Amino acid sequence: MPRKYQRKQNVTPRVSWTEENLRLAIDKVKSKQLGVNEASREYSIPSRTLRRRIQANNSSKLVLGKPPALGKNNEDRLVKHIQKLQTMGFAPSEKTVRTIAYNFAKKLNLEHKFCVQGNSTNMAGTHWFYSFMDRNRELSLRKSEGLSLARAKGMNRQEVEEFYDLLKNTLEKYNLFNKPGSIFNMDESGIQINNKPDRVVAKKGSKCVHVITSKEKGESISVIACANAEGTFLPPVLILKGVRKNSAILEGMPPSSDLYMNKQSSFINAELFLKWLKEVFVPRKPEGFVLLILDGHSSHCSNYEMLEYAEQNSIIMLCLPSHTTQALQPLDRSFFKPLKTFYKKEAEMFMLSSKDKNINRNVIGKLIGSAWKKAATINNATSGFLATGIFPYNKYIIPDYFFQVSDNNPNSTSGVEDLGKPQTQEFQIEDVQIEDIDLDDNFVENDDNYVFLFNETDMQLRMNDAINMDNNEVNLKRKLLTDTIESTNINKQKIAKDISKITNNKSKKKSLNEEKTSTSKEIDEASTSKEIDKPSSSEETATCSFKNIEETPSKFLHEVAPLPRIENQKSKRKQSAKILSSQSMKQEKIRKINSNKRNLTENNNIKSKKCKNKNEDNVDCIECLENYLETKEPVDWIRCIDCKQWLHETCTMYGSRCNTCGRIEKRRQKIDQVAKEVSF
Repeated sequence: MPRKYQRKQNVTPRVSWTEENLRLAIDKVKSKQLGVNEASREYSIPSRTLRRRIQANNSSKLVLGKPPALGKNNEDRLVKHIQKLQTMGFAPSEKTVRTIAYNFAKKLNLEHKFCVQGNSTNMAGTHWFYSFMDRNRELSLRKSEGLSLARAKGMNRQEVEEFYDLLKNTLEKYNLFNKPGSIFNMDESGIQINNKPDRVVAKKGSKCVHVITSKEKGESISVIACANAEGTFLPPVLILKGVRKNSAILEGMPPSSDLYMNKQSSFINAELFLKWLKEVFVPRKPEGFVLLILDGHSSHCSNYEMLEYAEQNSIIMLCLPSHTTQALQPLDRSFFKPLKTFYKKEAEMFMLSSKDKNINRNVIGKLIGSAWKKAATINNATSGFLATGIFPYNKYIIPDYFFQVSDNNPNSTSGVEDLGKPQTQEFQIEDVQIEDIDLDDNFVENDDNYVFLFNETDMQLRMNDAINMDNNEVNLKRKLLTDTIESTNINKQKIAKDISKITNNKSKKKSLNEEKTSTSKEIDEASTSKEIDKPSSSEETATCSFKNIEETPSKFLHEVAPLPRIENQKSKRKQSAKILSSQSMKQEKIRKINSNKRNLTENNNIKSKKCKNKNEDNVDCIECLENYLETKEPVDWIRCIDCKQWLHETCTMYGSRCNTCGRIEKRRQKIDQVAKEVSF
């Protein structure tokens, strides 16, 4: 069980020298500028350590103690895999990493002590995990934030670029580049009428720490906020569910604040938004054209009267792309979080100072009003427009981490893919940095063949990267390089020289030296037995197929923890950035209204027809009195041509008439016949 070793005090520290000093000392000794003992004293390196490193030609500084259970190279692969999972939106938890490490070690057949006797959790222990985190300081434990699937798909570079292009054209068209007072952002957010417990200080070892809340679940209230790029906020508006308006709720709110009532819910709708435009926004807007940026909620773009009113008052309404407000909406970037933080503090103070401990509608105005005064500052407003690149205009200001999920989840036809088998893709070798090259990660699978893409320069880099690998990896890479010679006519002496560089590792030096001669002979036989035209340039890439290649550690890791991907299909309801108050939008709205009217008329006709048919279907046979809907035998029904009543076809003896009408018709026919006979 690993522990953090604490070195004894007043003891000379071991390995206090640096890797740079070791390299300098070795160079001085090899160039015969200094002796071993002199270099040892000058660079503070033990003489025996220096002799051993010179003999092994090893200038790297090793870590004291036992090596990690997975090995240094495999741990590096695990770290890269965790970082890939994060960029795809699936950052693993502590238990997930421990499970991956256990399965990875099991797949590699490594000796480990993850499972103690009597403990079969199938995961690495917590001590291993914290040691792993301590060895790899580029990783850290963080509290994650939820990101909906729609926002993960919607926040892509194409949609954002189209929005900024439309924004630029709008600012140029209406000459608003240097008018921050004419650029507004409007949004609404919900607040719960209750206090929310936070992290508290309590007695160590307490099993359960309680904090009193006003209610189990408080009522929701919406706050409409609007600010411009100069830092000026318009008076807030509250929305509550109900019919009767109680002005006492606004006590404590900023001047000119208002309260809207919604009979159905506490959310905004098209009527309330139009009311807000008429009563709050238009009376306070500057002269001339103004730009109002808002999200694509249905209440903002579903009312034709609102669009007409906006055009009449020179309001250009710019709609943000769907599911991008977390990055592109100024109020979401800089205002609503401080507002809710201050409201949370006000609610906490109210619970401590109030006698009845009841947060309700009567006190919500005071709490929100106090939080509004602290959050609605000039700095918060202007920083929101600055962070989104709206004013000053900057289309490149959005950080890359907003796009990391969409960038790492390209278009795909399936929902979530198992990438344990890497997909085939070609890439330019010259774009790859030396430190990023991993031979195991450049295998791609195509049917039953493993395809390896390389050129002459890249082959050299991969041979250099094979240094200090374990014996299995060295043998695998030796086999790959030897087989490659059969399809590319590269200088055999150069390849043999590069292969010999693998022998730098002392523990494998003897075995690798014994194999080097046989490998060179195999290269001679391969190159002389098959003549191939020499490539015209070293940058021409060759594709070679290898069958029955042994499993590699990276492939094991992909099998243990496959990289999921998100299906990137554009939703039918998703909308791009657009000018809501434009003439085309109004015409489209009129067309939709007329279409809805036609559909409503057709639906009403169909409904009435169905009702009529339903009434006709609910009839009884006038002969046997059996209901039509309860008919068990497959018998046809007919309608009497005289009385228009329904009956079974088998229940009448008179064809298209019921028995009663049939007898009457038969009697009438007899009377007519008798009358004709009398007349003759």
